Amino acid sequence: MSLGAAHEETGILLEVGVYPVLRTEGGGQWRLDPSCRYRHLIGQRVRVFGTRAAFDVLDAKRIEPA
Repeated sequence: MSLGAAHEETGILLEVGVYPVLRTEGGGQWRLDPSCRYRHLIGQRVRVFGTRAAFDVLDAKRIEPA
């Protein structure tokens, strides 16, 4: 998929290093560049809405419990 493509992904939100990470149900993962609050959702199953900013980075516009 190309950069700037819209994504809606579901998985477990983890905090790994500098970026929060979304580990998806299919076994993949995305590093998130959040423009919203997310720390209260660490360790929970969430839905992330955003756009692809790099190979494995989503510019997360909204993160909500799934």
